[in-house]
Amino acid sequence: MKSQLRQDKTIILRATALIILTGFISLKLVPTLNVEGKIGGSVDVTYALEYAMQYSSKETDDYMSEGRWTTAQVISKWLANQGYARLLLGVGPGTFMQSFADKDSQNLIRKRLSVLYGTSGFFLYALQMGFLGSFFYTLFYVLIMKQLFLYSKRESSMYWKILSIGTGGFAFIYILLDLTYGQYASDDLTLLIFFILAAFVRLHGNMVGKMAKGIQSTSLK
Repeated sequence: MKSQLRQDKTIILRATALIILTGFISLKLVPTLNVEGKIGGSVDVTYALEYAMQYSSKETDDYMSEGRWTTAQVISKWLANQGYARLLLGVGPGTFMQSFADKDSQNLIRKRLSVLYGTSGFFLYALQMGFLGSFFYTLFYVLIMKQLFLYSKRESSMYWKILSIGTGGFAFIYILLDLTYGQYASDDLTLLIFFILAAFVRLHGNMVGKMAKGIQSTSLK
């Protein structure tokens, strides 16, 4: 138990250090995130945060939202004005798709909600399934990711360990991008590959677990 806690703390510390290092490099190399506006400029966290907030709160001259924070507010207010049922359960799956052949939702959202840009996956799902549906849809991926990482800890084979971690990382990136950026968890082909890989890991994990229980019961006899 203590060794497991020590291992978890080490992982958390390493992840934190990696995030800090990545953030520092980003502030140095991305011109829009430093005061000088050039590659290799000074690191100013306050300036970067103010720029990010301003970028996320943009509106056009005719008051159409194009920043992700502004768009999130517009969608939330629109659903709230439709009543509690629409706020929790949305207006129905596929309502904001042009057709089954053309899944581009941005044109319909632009016409109905005056949103030019910045609809993340989470808020697109909220429009169709409500915030309750969007929450449980995201939770579904979180639980899959958790299971994949748990399998990687128990796995002795390096092949299956790497496959578990890689597929879990895939789920993490999906969740992060869908919450903050765009609609990446609605790509049918990518999702198909993801679920096939996750199913392979799950089936292998279950098989290994059954074999371990069989060996243990045999040794007890």
